Amino acid sequence: MRMVRTVLMVLLVVFIGSLVTRAMQAPTPPAAAVSDLEIGLRRTPLTDDPAPPVYRYPEAPPGESTKLPRFWEGAPPLVPHSLQGLIPITREDNLCLFCHANGSTEPTDPPQVPKSHLTDYRRAPDVIRDSVAGARWNCTVCHVMQTNAPALVGNTYKAAIRNPQ
Repeated sequence: MRMVRTVLMVLLVVFIGSLVTRAMQAPTPPAAAVSDLEIGLRRTPLTDDPAPPVYRYPEAPPGESTKLPRFWEGAPPLVPHSLQGLIPITREDNLCLFCHANGSTEPTDPPQVPKSHLTDYRRAPDVIRDSVAGARWNCTVCHVMQTNAPALVGNTYKAAIRNPQ
């Protein structure tokens, strides 16, 4: 008899425990609907995406354009001339090097590839090669064309350039 009472008591505790657990998990009434304009940083509907404005790239051929200053010290220089007919850069062909790797140091000549581009920092960091290292072969990864596009976000950064190029 004592055993039956103990089993009934355990079943009663389990039953009450399950009721309490279930009561705690009861769904709460739904809150007011949240607009898609209140989620995240965007404050316009996703369907109101206008086409981006068209900006002009330089049309001057190489040698007939103005060199722009770099944005910060050590920044890759912008390409001030048209790249029409010069890209794509392929594994076999890089027309940038036709002008920029001829070794001339005359101020009127195109800027030459720096020594950092002749070094393979992965395999031989202490060796300066005669040709551009493979990791530096695709110039347009870092060197982009200048354009008349305004800044998308305000910026108060003032670079202290010691050696403008």
